Amino acid sequence: MSESRAAQLPELNEQDAQGNIDGASAELSTSRFRRRRHRRQQEGPLLVGVLGLTLLVFILLFFGVVKFNSLNSGNELLRAKLQEMQTDLSQTKSELAKTRVDLEAAVEGRFPQLHRLEFDKVVPLHTGYLKNIVFTLLGKTNQRNYEYKLVIENNTEISTIPEVKVLIFDGLGVQLGMDEIAKQEPLTRGETRSFSSVVELLVPGEPRYFYVVGK
Repeated sequence: MSESRAAQLPELNEQDAQGNIDGASAELSTSRFRRRRHRRQQEGPLLVGVLGLTLLVFILLFFGVVKFNSLNSGNELLRAKLQEMQTDLSQTKSELAKTRVDLEAAVEGRFPQLHRLEFDKVVPLHTGYLKNIVFTLLGKTNQRNYEYKLVIENNTEISTIPEVKVLIFDGLGVQLGMDEIAKQEPLTRGETRSFSSVVELLVPGEPRYFYVVGK
């Protein structure tokens, strides 16, 4: 009887050992499974975040491309509009220049005694004792002064008292201002004299012509 029990003990010990091994293996597998599940649980939100960020970048790129194409199209429309405006402006300038030429021709035809007003250029007059005149533009854009220097010469046999009026006109022949030289000493035979003064504008405008008359 005791021998039989003794023979069964190793078998029991082997079974217990095998059971312990199986239990340890099962516990190890369970532990690994839990670690894997925990790692997957941690990787899940990270993966969702990466996918969300990728989607956001794609959306931003898409709308960026759409916006760029829209701006590019708008720029092309603006360039076309600007080109059209420049063409219209060039045409308008040409028409204005032609109109000015026509007006000047009409004014000069109606008032042949008028001279074109050109600054710093000596204009011969050769009328009576009027020899020549030169105009100079002085001052600033919003406050201009029209200075002139007039040369007179007495080529007659008798003395004469000079009386001179200097008038300036705009492009339409409208008088803008006048200056007068009077109450001077007699101009003797063969004498040459010069006068300098400023023509004051009585009417705002751009002087284009002048006229000098002497008595």
